Amino acid sequence: MYSTKQFRVHFYQWLMIGVILIIGCQWLSNGLENNPEAARTETIVGHFEDKYSPLPIPGNTFDAREAVFLNNRVKWGMINIEGSAADTGMYWLGGYVYTKKPWNASWADHKDLDGPTRNSAAISIAAPNMTVAGLYFFNVHDGVRTSNAYNWAVEHCWGEYVRDDCIENDHLHSGRIYDCLFDGCYTGISTRPSKSDNKSNGAGEIIEIDQVLIRLEAMPYPYKWQDKKGVINAAGEPYTGSGIPYGHGSFFKMTDPDRNPHYVIENCVFLAVHLTSPPKFNFPPEELIDRCENNTIIWLGPGRYPGKLPVQKFPDGFRIVTGQEGRDLWQAKVTDWHNRHPDVGANRKPASPGSLVFPKTF
Repeated sequence: MYSTKQFRVHFYQWLMIGVILIIGCQWLSNGLENNPEAARTETIVGHFEDKYSPLPIPGNTFDAREAVFLNNRVKWGMINIEGSAADTGMYWLGGYVYTKKPWNASWADHKDLDGPTRNSAAISIAAPNMTVAGLYFFNVHDGVRTSNAYNWAVEHCWGEYVRDDCIENDHLHSGRIYDCLFDGCYTGISTRPSKSDNKSNGAGEIIEIDQVLIRLEAMPYPYKWQDKKGVINAAGEPYTGSGIPYGHGSFFKMTDPDRNPHYVIENCVFLAVHLTSPPKFNFPPEELIDRCENNTIIWLGPGRYPGKLPVQKFPDGFRIVTGQEGRDLWQAKVTDWHNRHPDVGANRKPASPGSLVFPKTF
């Protein structure tokens, strides 16, 4: 039996323990709320027409699967995520970015150097070890722009009718593109800094491209079409001045070889339909490719594939498929991609995945 004195002593001891626990729990709760590392998921829902620039939080996931971004008046990145060297490991998931520019707008209209959408991109990231996944972008100037994003990753994304670069990596950092569908690019992957940028250097950097489907698409009024070779008309024939001119860029838009990153290219499919300018179909020179295997080129233009391939170093790196076999293969690949990614661009899936219609109108 406890004496009254012993009871009082134990009572006050347990009371003090209870007070300490309450204070400690409150401190821990406040700490979690104020600690960026604890905020792991930020859900983004709704329709946005202003630049979306979330606060960078290390390790944070931005879940935008229920978000739509319409760019009518935003320069640079419609979605813009910038961070310091400490803001590592962020993850962007989902979302739909588009413009309402007409199908026959020119390359210059989308570049919009003097307008409200100057040099815009669906998403621009500038933080280390950041991933963009599951984003659908349509009728935009650039798709994913990796400005000062070290060791970036782009995964499971769908780009369609991209009027310039599907991936712009002009700061020449290492990155990985995995299991993406770029079904209509003016240019596939860019690693060409602006003329004013003499600091970016990709020596020692590597871009890994794995299980990616890339289709070059001839689009209205291409870059400097009045002076460029390889411009075609709506019938796919050389342009003679009547009607709308069409053209596209390259699968790989590169800078000087001693400055450009190296590549690993595996399990990819590249499709081109029209014979525009043969150099646009060239792949990186052999000295820039570290590994190249199990890739397919679907060539639906006349004659042999017009581009240069790294066949001396990688004699089995590519197979070339033409004609109806090529069309059927592309349709099968695109259909498979959409079947495996039902949530990417949900409710916006094509009625006939992989069908090739030229010119594209909407």
